[in-house]
Formats: sequence, C-alpha cells, structure tokens
Amino acid sequence: MSDEFTQRQINELQSGQAATQQRVEEAHKAASRNEFKLDALHRRVDDVEKEITTVKTQMLTAAQFEQMLEQSFNKQFVKGMKYVIGSCIAFVVAAWTDVVNWITR
Repeated sequence: MSDEFTQRQINELQSGQAATQQRVEEAHKAASRNEFKLDALHRRVDDVEKEITTVKTQMLTAAQFEQMLEQSFNKQFVKGMKYVIGSCIAFVVAAWTDVVNWITR
C-alpha cells in the first residue's frame, strides 16, 4: 500500500508539474504578445511625436507667412494711400487752378 500511495503522489506531482509547465508556457506566450503590443505602442508614440513636430513646424511656417503677408499688405496699403492722397492733392490743385483761371478771365 505504501508503494501505491507513493505512486499516486508521484503521479499527482507529475500532473501538477505538467500543469505548471503549461501555465508557464502560456505566461511566456502572453508576455511575448504583450511585448509585441508594447513595441507597437512605442512605434505609434514615435509616429505621433513626429506628427507633432511636423505640425509645430507648419504652424511656425504659417505664422511666418502670415507675418510676411501682413508686412506686404501694410507696404501695399501705404503705397495705395500715398497714391490716393497724391491723386486727391492733384485733383484739388487742378480744380483750384480751374477755379482761379475761371475767375481771372
């Protein structure tokens, strides 16, 4: 009976060992899948960081373009206003000359 009891204990230990080995293998597979997912997340984080850098660069470029456009507009506006004011002065001088000529006839 002692041999039978011992054999049963050996069988139970071997069965437990096999179950434990299977759980260890499953844990290794799960860890491998998690590492793969982690690597994918790291790659996605890198992609997002690159996108953020690109957007920041584009924002700076857009701001610089806006500033350049504003400066150009200001220059054009000043030139236009000089032209308008000059034209008004010329018109007033011509009108005044016509009035003076008409009066002095």
